[in-house]
Amino acid sequence: MLAAAAACLGAAACCPAPPRPEPGPREAVQAYVARIEAGDYEGALVSVDPAAGPIAPESLADFVARGGAPLSTSLRELGGSGGPIEVQLEARIRGPSGELLLVKTDQGWRIRSGTLLPGQARSPEEALDRFLHAIEARHCAGLVRLSPPDVQARHSLESLEAGCERRLDELGEAAKALRAARDRLLRVSESKAVCACRPGLKLVLEKKGDRWYVVDF
Repeated sequence: MLAAAAACLGAAACCPAPPRPEPGPREAVQAYVARIEAGDYEGALVSVDPAAGPIAPESLADFVARGGAPLSTSLRELGGSGGPIEVQLEARIRGPSGELLLVKTDQGWRIRSGTLLPGQARSPEEALDRFLHAIEARHCAGLVRLSPPDVQARHSLESLEAGCERRLDELGEAAKALRAARDRLLRVSESKAVCACRPGLKLVLEKKGDRWYVVDF
C-alpha cells in the first residue's frame, strides 16, 4: 500500500497543475471598479479596451468626481454581482474606405454598425472616420446622416444636403487638416469628444443614446 501511495505521489509531482482559468467579464469589471475605489485610475485603465479611445487617468478621475450619486450607484451595482452576462462574438472588417462591426447571433452573423449603415457610429473614432469618408467622397447624404437626430428632425433632408453642397469645397480643405489631426481626438467626457485640427478649427462629437454624431465643425 505504501508503494502504491508513493507511486501516486510521484505521478502527481510529474503532472503540472491545470492552468488557472482566464478572468471573465465580471472579474474585469470588478478589477476596474476596485481600482477606481482605491484611487488607482491608471491601474483601472488597464481593464479598458484601447478601442474605447484615449483616456487619461486624469480624465477618468474627473469623470468619477463629477459622476456623483448616480455613478456611485452604477459602480456598486455593476462592480458587485451585477446582472446576467451576455457574451457576444464580434468581428471587424476594415478597408481604406471604411469599417464594419459584425456580431454573431443565434441567426448567424449580423452587421451591427459601420460605413454601410446610415448614422450608426458607435464610437467617436468611427463617427470621425465616417465624416471624413463622406467629405472625401463628396457624399452629402452621408454627411447629413451623421448629424444628430434632433437636427434632422428640425430641418428637411433636402435643406441639409443643399447646405452641405454649398460648403463641400470648404469642407474638403478642412478635412485635410482634420485627417492629419485624427490621432489627437480627445474624449473630454463620457458623451463628448473633440478633435482640434488647427487654431480656430475643431470637430465636436457628442454621444446621444448609444450613437455618436458630429455636432460642430
